[in-house]
Amino acid sequence: MDSEDIRSQLSPTLQKLMDDILSHSDGRPLVFVDELEYEIITGKSPELTEDEACFTGSEKRFFICLKSLAPMTPEKELPVSHEMGHLWLTLHSFPRENRNISDEQQKRYDSLFGPLLEVMEHAIFYPWLKNNYGIDLYRVGNQRLVDFLKNKFPNRKNESQGDQVSLILNYIKFKVESNSSYWQERFSRAYSKNKFIDLKLVGERVLPIIQELASKPPDPQYFIKKYREVLETMNIEQELWPDFCSLVKKY
Repeated sequence: MDSEDIRSQLSPTLQKLMDDILSHSDGRPLVFVDELEYEIITGKSPELTEDEACFTGSEKRFFICLKSLAPMTPEKELPVSHEMGHLWLTLHSFPRENRNISDEQQKRYDSLFGPLLEVMEHAIFYPWLKNNYGIDLYRVGNQRLVDFLKNKFPNRKNESQGDQVSLILNYIKFKVESNSSYWQERFSRAYSKNKFIDLKLVGERVLPIIQELASKPPDPQYFIKKYREVLETMNIEQELWPDFCSLVKKY
């Protein structure tokens, strides 16, 4: 189902967002698919819940996948607008990892480099969507932060480098994606416990680097520069960095 087929099902706000983004299209159409179609096209299942969507692209098309396309309810509009935010930055030539990478590189990308890239993109388009279209993705972030604090954080350990990286990423993620002062205060207190405090300090050094992105128009070179600064601050070995980190020019 292409964007025109689904357009009439969207709210006027989401129609305007889609039109504004696709006005900068590089010629590839935007196609909406369900889970089965996505699996046929990509060879892998997105495993979405009812309130999730995902975005990807090929040389010919962009895809937004939903668990099911019909009906296009208001509850589906927030995840769709989220994926349109990623499309918006893709059309500004924001980086993605090369598809032809080894299994080991893919594991690192899936556990660190990809999630970090997503959070940094969220730092750009969450405020952009809220300020320009009244689309409040922070509502979803607040709900996820509550779930993290109540159901996931109590079981977290800080016993390995993988644990540390994951916990730092979670700290950054919820500081960027949630705007509830009440839950942010509880979140900061949770990370102030002795075994997490050092990770919180790393997160606090990283956050200003990421937050600078929201104050400038989308610029892939500036984004890569800030991405590299974050990796340096997290002490991630440079030889492990994704290939796109080498694309930055002197700023």
